[in-house]
Amino acid sequence: MEPTSAQTNTPAAPITLERLSISPGKLTAWVRLRPDARYTNPHLAHRVTADFPQLPLHACVNPHGPTFASVLEHTSLAHLLEHLIIDVQVAHTPDETAATFAGHTTWVSEADGLARITVSFRDDACALRALQEALQYVNGLDLGHTSANARTGPGGLAAPDA
Repeated sequence: MEPTSAQTNTPAAPITLERLSISPGKLTAWVRLRPDARYTNPHLAHRVTADFPQLPLHACVNPHGPTFASVLEHTSLAHLLEHLIIDVQVAHTPDETAATFAGHTTWVSEADGLARITVSFRDDACALRALQEALQYVNGLDLGHTSANARTGPGGLAAPDA
């Protein structure tokens, strides 16, 4: 029997993929966020922006402004994951100027940390690879003492992307 994360004192991944659905042009992922790592903060936003400089420029319909930068410091990790999936897809799309992707993130149960992320795609294999890379990236971040659970803004998840 393999030891569980509780037995090894290794924290569970911040985001766990619970369910995945693929339909024509649309990938939907249900993800569970660890209770102590559900939200971004300024420190995390700075780190992510250093690795993905285009992320703050993404269009994002939200009550604070027209771009993802408006909520990057105080949104859910699921919403961050949505934008990372899109960013990775754009990076892997041969003709980046012709690619337009959209996404939407909502809580299924905020109390249980369950969110649904929907993103568009042009190529299903590329979308799956983008999901995998984005999950690995977020789960590889050190969220230990960065107050990733702190909610500095109202709401939680931002409104759907444009």
